[in-house]
Amino acid sequence: MKRGIQWSIKERLEDLDYADICLLAQRFYNMEEKLKRLKEEEELAGLHININKTKGMRVNTSNIQKFRVVETEIEEVGSFVYLGSVVSVNRGRCSK
Repeated sequence: MKRGIQWSIKERLEDLDYADICLLAQRFYNMEEKLKRLKEEEELAGLHININKTKGMRVNTSNIQKFRVVETEIEEVGSFVYLGSVVSVNRGRCSK
């Protein structure tokens, strides 16, 4: 039985060895839906999201509504490192 996804011609990717998850959305309500779904899936899988380590970032928007998981507000940042790469509101460029 084939499991996972086709990663290359000869290899399949079955799982990731990282606990980091990066959610992307064009609109605020799409992110709200994704966060709600993540929380539901977390509970089904018996996992736990560490809200203290969860961060949010906005790029090119005037919306100032806070991201939340259940009733807990998510801290907003201007940049973060994801799998070794800097992601920032400056399109990856670090400001000094």
